Amino acid sequence: MPYICPEMQPEADHSYKIMGFTDLDLGARLISIGIYPGKIIEIKREAWMGGAYYVSVDGIHYALREQEMNKILLEP
Repeated sequence: MPYICPEMQPEADHSYKIMGFTDLDLGARLISIGIYPGKIIEIKREAWMGGAYYVSVDGIHYALREQEMNKILLEP
């Protein structure tokens, strides 16, 4: 399966399927706010200086740190 690894950055204006998490503690926190495997995550934009992403899952918008995004396994 084509996962996006931490070295590859998600691109703005693209959607990905969440396949899992590489950090269980972060995964539990994201699941508690509605971001969980099987959902489609839309990358709305990246902070202009980097370091954060503005994303949408099921119409709910979130700001995620780059470190958090790098721990989410994504499929194009």
